[in-house]
Amino acid sequence: MQEQPIGINATLIVQAFNFLIAYIIVRKLFLRPAIDALYEDAAQKESLDGKINERVLSNNAREDLMRTQWLEFQKHVAGKVPELVSTAESVTAEDVDAQIFSTTTPSSEQIDFMAKSIAHGLVKRIDHVRE
Repeated sequence: MQEQPIGINATLIVQAFNFLIAYIIVRKLFLRPAIDALYEDAAQKESLDGKINERVLSNNAREDLMRTQWLEFQKHVAGKVPELVSTAESVTAEDVDAQIFSTTTPSSEQIDFMAKSIAHGLVKRIDHVRE
């Protein structure tokens, strides 16, 4: 048996031409819009990433500003604290005790006034109590 070489006939050429036409149609009608949509999505993602980075930098700058303002405020308060401490240290505990625990007794008019004002306040707060 002798082998015969494979010949190219007209059917093979027509099929190759049909395949080429089908490839061009599929590429132009279906693949190109899909590829364009993918590129659009990638561009939109890059744009959003850029905006996010800008906002992060803006927030970082705002936080830095707030931090410096807070430190300035703390320094300002620290400058005022010694004045407050020196004022507070000038009042002794004996002075406070003398003002709170004074040995003078209130007069009977003051006691009556306090009793009436307390009773009036209780009547306002408790609905079921009558005068």
